[in-house]
Amino acid sequence: VLPTESPTLSEPVIIGTKTTVGKMEYNVTKVNNNGTGEVTLIGTTRKKSDKRFTSLKVGNTVKIKGKSFKITAIGNNAFRGYKKLKSVTVGKNVKKIGTKAFYGCKKLKMIIIKTKQLQAKKVGNKAFKGIYSKVNIKVPKSKIKSYKRILKAKGVGKRAKIHT
Repeated sequence: VLPTESPTLSEPVIIGTKTTVGKMEYNVTKVNNNGTGEVTLIGTTRKKSDKRFTSLKVGNTVKIKGKSFKITAIGNNAFRGYKKLKSVTVGKNVKKIGTKAFYGCKKLKMIIIKTKQLQAKKVGNKAFKGIYSKVNIKVPKSKIKSYKRILKAKGVGKRAKIHT
């Protein structure tokens, strides 16, 4: 490994660090004393026209420099205009979805939300505006009533199927 290629594992991750893991880009938002912490998924290195980028799985954690970080948010405009994106799975640690996060993803037909931590004020305006009108959204059973209200307020169409 060349010294210019990547920082050493012993170097601590600091808040505000932008890093790419796989094809996803993250911004470090919190670092605990033990080196673990929280990150926001801010986008991908893939082009908006990439035909192979049809599904997105926002995991529960991501490894950065050997430490595990919880993925707690999806950033503003993170996947805005990805017209080939068909399915999204949101991990159980996500508390926040940014403004226009999936805006204009016309083919987004399936969304699986595993998190039980979303609140109306933590989901950005137009986060789901411009997605497929009959989108199929699977949510945790205990949250179906509140998530229906939140998702419809944030741009999910009236014909969307929101279920457990």
